[in-house]
Amino acid sequence: MNFYLAFFGSSEGFTSYIFDSQGIVNDFKKSIEERGLLESSVFTTDNTQNKEILARYIFKADGKTYSLLKLYSFAQAANISRIDGCTYGVAIISNGLVKITKNNLDLLRVAKDNFAKLSLNGLKFNKSDFKEDVSRIWNAIVNNNDGNLLEKIQLDSLVINNNHSSPVSFFVKSLFSEAEKLNSKVNKQDIVYFSEDLSHLKRNQAKLGKDTFPIYFEQNNSYIKYIQPEDRKPDKPEDQKQDKTEALDEKSTQVDYKKKYDKLQSDIIKLKAKNQKLRYITYLLLIAILVQIIWSVFFSNKSDDQKAGADTNLRDTVYANNKKPFEDFLVNKNLVDSAIKILESSNYILSFDINKQIKDTSILKSHWIGLSRRANFYQIDISSLNAYFVLLNQKIDDSKNQVVSKKVNRTIQ
Repeated sequence: MNFYLAFFGSSEGFTSYIFDSQGIVNDFKKSIEERGLLESSVFTTDNTQNKEILARYIFKADGKTYSLLKLYSFAQAANISRIDGCTYGVAIISNGLVKITKNNLDLLRVAKDNFAKLSLNGLKFNKSDFKEDVSRIWNAIVNNNDGNLLEKIQLDSLVINNNHSSPVSFFVKSLFSEAEKLNSKVNKQDIVYFSEDLSHLKRNQAKLGKDTFPIYFEQNNSYIKYIQPEDRKPDKPEDQKQDKTEALDEKSTQVDYKKKYDKLQSDIIKLKAKNQKLRYITYLLLIAILVQIIWSVFFSNKSDDQKAGADTNLRDTVYANNKKPFEDFLVNKNLVDSAIKILESSNYILSFDINKQIKDTSILKSHWIGLSRRANFYQIDISSLNAYFVLLNQKIDDSKNQVVSKKVNRTIQ
């Protein structure tokens, strides 16, 4: 498979540079630019408040089939005041289908953020030719400490669907996470756009037509076509109710990631406090198990009749309350071993320190798999621990992404 990284923008007239692992290439640059695949002739910028747009195309160039995943937004040329159509962005191109996955989106994010850092002052280009800037970014990506990041691009099998004249668009509340969720649903679309800016999508639809540029949004865990409230039949009460759902808040802001991070930190601190209590409970349970085992050994010299009578009375009392006697667990060595392993795995997960144990995530996952399997077998409710494990993994992923981003930024600088 071939992998390419393209940087494009209206620095002074439209400019683009396409790289492979060896450097700048021009093999299909002309075909791409002539068809407006980078400059976005279908869904382009129209004001300074436009939010970021994510798009994927499947297309043919020079007799070959390619796919292109790009992230772009508004940026004005250095020496002109025009607004419509002024963009800058980054694209991944391949002769396989570029998947909409976290790995690929993170690469676009790092490349685009550094592109803005070097070549823009606010919303304006600071130079007419950004070749030197993007060459530095490309070099940092292909010579990264984690290897050539271009070669880590994730792909699916590529099939052109011949519906390039019918683009579809999605209004999403979280650009990357919702687009990733929709990856498999849009594999048969040759042109697809994602945006958090409903007003921008609606303006573009008004310009191109509802059939030419349909908009979809999520409702009740499925995606339905957006319809303007004034275009609906007003007579039915259920329509009025649906209006409130579909007339989505156009003033919704992007997710406040700092608040999200702070809440995650707060949740982890609370769960760690619970972990301290769980440790004490764990020790007490282990002591109780040992005491019961010792008791069973030292008092086993009772006569069989006495023991049988005591056991019968005990079991009758316990079973009358629909509970199993504790001795049933003690005589089952496998059950005792499983209980100890459940406690050990719980303790390992709840005491996991990301700063010190980031390299031990495989051990963490093995503990979780073993714990889940045993909990499922013995019908133990571990929903609270599951919530903590999910939060812990999110923080681990964020930590790893920050490390990769810092490495790229450090190499560029």
